[in-house]
Amino acid sequence: MRSASLVVLFAAAASAATAQPASAAFVPSTPVGAPSTTTGQPLVAASADGSASVAYTQAGDVFVATKQPGQAFASPVDLGAGTAPKLASSASGRSILAWTDGASTRYALRDAGSATFAVQPALAGSAGDAAVAVADDGRAYLAQVLPTETDLLTIAPGNTTVQPATSLATAAAASSAAIAIQSPTGTAWVAASAKSSGTSTTRVRSWSVATGQGSPRMVATDVDTSSGTPPLGSSTSYGAKNLVGASGSRPSFFWTRTIGAFGFPTQTTTLAVERADEPFTSTPTQLDAVTTSITSPSLSSVSISSDASGAATALWFGSTSLFSAHASGAFRGADGTWGASVSLDTPSSGTSTDQYSSIAAAPTGGGGTQAVAGVGPRIFVTTLSTTGAALSVPTVLDDQSQADPAGVGAVAAAGTGSGDTVAAWLRLTGSAGAAQVQTALGDATAPSLTVGPGPAPSFPPPTTQASVDGVNALLRQPTFVATASDTWTGTSPITWSFDDGGTATGATVSHTFATAGAHVATASVRDLAGNVATKSYPFTISQVSLTPPPAVGIATLSKAAFSSKRFAVVKGKAAKKGQGSTITWVLSVAAKVELSVSKSTSGYRSGTACVAKKPKGAKGKVKRCTFWKALGLAGAPQGVAGTNRFAFNGKVAGKTLAPGKYRLALAPVAPLQTHGTTAATLDFTITK
Repeated sequence: MRSASLVVLFAAAASAATAQPASAAFVPSTPVGAPSTTTGQPLVAASADGSASVAYTQAGDVFVATKQPGQAFASPVDLGAGTAPKLASSASGRSILAWTDGASTRYALRDAGSATFAVQPALAGSAGDAAVAVADDGRAYLAQVLPTETDLLTIAPGNTTVQPATSLATAAAASSAAIAIQSPTGTAWVAASAKSSGTSTTRVRSWSVATGQGSPRMVATDVDTSSGTPPLGSSTSYGAKNLVGASGSRPSFFWTRTIGAFGFPTQTTTLAVERADEPFTSTPTQLDAVTTSITSPSLSSVSISSDASGAATALWFGSTSLFSAHASGAFRGADGTWGASVSLDTPSSGTSTDQYSSIAAAPTGGGGTQAVAGVGPRIFVTTLSTTGAALSVPTVLDDQSQADPAGVGAVAAAGTGSGDTVAAWLRLTGSAGAAQVQTALGDATAPSLTVGPGPAPSFPPPTTQASVDGVNALLRQPTFVATASDTWTGTSPITWSFDDGGTATGATVSHTFATAGAHVATASVRDLAGNVATKSYPFTISQVSLTPPPAVGIATLSKAAFSSKRFAVVKGKAAKKGQGSTITWVLSVAAKVELSVSKSTSGYRSGTACVAKKPKGAKGKVKRCTFWKALGLAGAPQGVAGTNRFAFNGKVAGKTLAPGKYRLALAPVAPLQTHGTTAATLDFTITK
């Protein structure tokens, strides 16, 4: 089948490529608007900020749908009656849409960051075709085709009102126009074609923002001298038409024209694709031609893509019979030099459902191109090199072979120059002749990702070993924050991995580490096309300890002891035999003494530490261990210099201790020292 030929030929050419520009992964296609028997071919524009627009006609009106960065296309908006829309955007996102409404030219503008096109008042004058472009500085250009001239109008950044720039006389009925922006000067070139008495003429004129002046240039004069009649039923194809412009350091214009018409005695028709480059001369370059004896030969209009480097691509296709079609292209380097046109496949025979219906180009950066083609009931996309070699196996964006063998139509494509691409085409819905605009987003750029620490915990200064342990446990549970964005397709939830094997999901997460010291947290995010961004955040968990007592006037504690290390809890107001115990100690000076109690608790070995829970991810049997779990204060009596006694009833913080092994820590504190050190520890056992 024709589609199979396309896949094989593009894949075979990949071995010739030496460098691969950015290649986008496409998210599933989505429809725009409602199906209708009057839906026209879509136009698309894309900007580096992640915004895009798609325009089309339906039931005699012009519709436009926009997408904001990271979002899908919104519902289309009806801008009013009109035909032949033209659409263009700048890298920053400013866009212009123009169309013809009866005898007037209409236009609408969308500023960078805006989600809507603002329709402006109609332009005066009897209008034919129109052309639009937007320079990098946001200046919009609008070419209005009038009966015997084409006017180039400008719209300054931040403004909506058109201003006259220059006019180009055609001396005959104009048929089409195009605009190209010359970099880095920002000079605008406008081209217009006209036909009269069996001849056609294409002229251009430049206009400079800096000087406000222009100069006329003749591209081609009398390039069509055929005196025969136009092909039957195809009178509109007679003479130069379908002008398109490629911007860059050397602007170029492409067009198609009839160079031999159907009529006796020849009964043949020849169509051609031609190009003219700056500095323009009267001799264009013929790139392709088809000659056929059928009454409806095909040589489609050229699809142009240019990137910031000045590199450009032109793609077109044609057919010499009802069952044979070919696709071709021309490629320009950043130096402004075009190579010879190349065939992207070979003509082949098959059924009518296997023929090209359209082809479109979008820049990937570095001179590469995303080529989107409609072949029979399918839409393909592949990445081409600067010589036309295929750098990827074609991806099927749409396949209606089962639903409707003739189920796809004309395609359009636009790119940001960094590999991000928007494609649009018509899909038949199965209703009688109804079609719907379908879109797909190609995302070649990984999401943007930042990671950092979350809010630090707050706590009062620890005064005992028990409070120090509590603070250190808090410090081993840090919080992390990450932010992610993707200008083209949006992102999935952020995932985290930690150097101890733990994981988490979300923009803000916390994780408990078994030990202090150096650690690493790694965040990852995926956009909807599958591109992944990963960023690591190294950090250190610190520990606190009790502040040493002052060097002068300190209270030293010594000779701490229990009267009995094994005893039961006091059941009543007074201790009975075997209940309670007396604690004694000696102070060098009067000081308050905190008596804190910890319980011997069973845990699991995690490195050099003993933790309460079995470590996550641990395999096999984990060694058991014991650690001291802080319970609270048994008391904080004010001591005197000399011997001190404290009757301990076996209760801590008002709670009765259960039978088990415990540890008592004695620490002198204020007023003579703000933070005491643990002066003594005594182990004891509570019996039944």
